[in-house]
Amino acid sequence: MTKNKLVGRGATGFLMVILVFSANLAQAAMSARMHAGDTVAICGDSITEQRQYSVFIEDYLLMCQPMPDLKAHQFGWSGEKADGFLNRMRAEVLPFGPTVATTCYTFANAPLRPRLFFKADIASGDQNPNNPNLNTFNALFPKGAYLGETGLIGPANIIDVHPGIELQLTRSLSLVGDWDFIWRESTSDGIYNNALKLVRTGGRSSARYIGSQAQAMLQWSISRHFAISAVYAHFFAGEFLEQSPPGKDVNYFSAWLTFRF
Repeated sequence: MTKNKLVGRGATGFLMVILVFSANLAQAAMSARMHAGDTVAICGDSITEQRQYSVFIEDYLLMCQPMPDLKAHQFGWSGEKADGFLNRMRAEVLPFGPTVATTCYTFANAPLRPRLFFKADIASGDQNPNNPNLNTFNALFPKGAYLGETGLIGPANIIDVHPGIELQLTRSLSLVGDWDFIWRESTSDGIYNNALKLVRTGGRSSARYIGSQAQAMLQWSISRHFAISAVYAHFFAGEFLEQSPPGKDVNYFSAWLTFRF
């Protein structure tokens, strides 16, 4: 068994866990709708205290789940930890009578201030090449670096799972690392670039796993107007590319200077 097959099977298992979790989460969300008279307590640390996304939450609730007498209160405190919130919850939060609570805590006090993120995409592919109806998703105007700076694969006929981490090395220097796992949504369709041009037909292989891409980006904010970025990425060809050659790995490096007016 090859290394890529092991990676593919492991990543597929991880995707199944994510899909099952998402389905359960969606079912729970449907049963947790707002009710008349609900009071939402938005709790967290410095990001919550900025009173930006808490306003977005309140706007969403009022526009998309309008209920009579629905209220939202922001209880974020900069630099606070979970135990700190617990100590002030009885005196400062509970008197408002919250019936729903949201929390958001970052790693602002941890070394390098790590920020974890996770992204996922599903873009449909054509189900029957003999049918004149095209089922391949058209993103119309996708950004060039949709799945990383390499821009090898566009947002069509893909299932994409994309975890990553950002580290703040210094006040002006940050490092972002991520790993993208990509499958075909339809085994009857091929893979496309960002211009929705077919770059590999799907008729040569029934495999679903396209490959994975590891990427590291170093960003240096020199001043208010200037920044330097450098990226290295390695694409690992998966079973589909190996069965419809050429199926080679790809190395990529780029660096650029950004000037902001």
